[in-house]
Amino acid sequence: MESNLLKQFTYAERKVQLKKAMYSGFFFEAIFIEYAIMEDRTESVLRHEGSISLTNKQGFPLNLSQKIRKIRGCRSFAEERVRKHLTLELLDSLDEWRVKRNVLVHILMKNQADSAELQEIAESGKELVRLLENAVRQVNKYFDSRNQMRGE
Repeated sequence: MESNLLKQFTYAERKVQLKKAMYSGFFFEAIFIEYAIMEDRTESVLRHEGSISLTNKQGFPLNLSQKIRKIRGCRSFAEERVRKHLTLELLDSLDEWRVKRNVLVHILMKNQADSAELQEIAESGKELVRLLENAVRQVNKYFDSRNQMRGE
């Protein structure tokens, strides 16, 4: 229980930091926080599904790309009640945003980042975080009730 409260507190803290970063124009910081939230929310929905390993074959935690792939490919996520929230369009958007973020990270020291592009990535990430949080909240409720009925 204590770890859940700590996680909730940390999550709320990150949301405040994200809001401050966006307001202040600290778009690198915002993108960093958005990515962490996306990692956390995709892990949460996989954990609530109940049957999916959160590690790869080498025993390392899944990265965001691998989590998106598991959500896309697992039969539980293809159920109509799940897919109406975690749509393929949302998963595609998350993956496209992840690629933009990765490109930005890799060119960071080689080029000056275009500030308008940086702001666009941060703003679209913020919107994706909002959509993902809402979808995961609904899907987790569904998985929890389904697993409870099954006695898991």
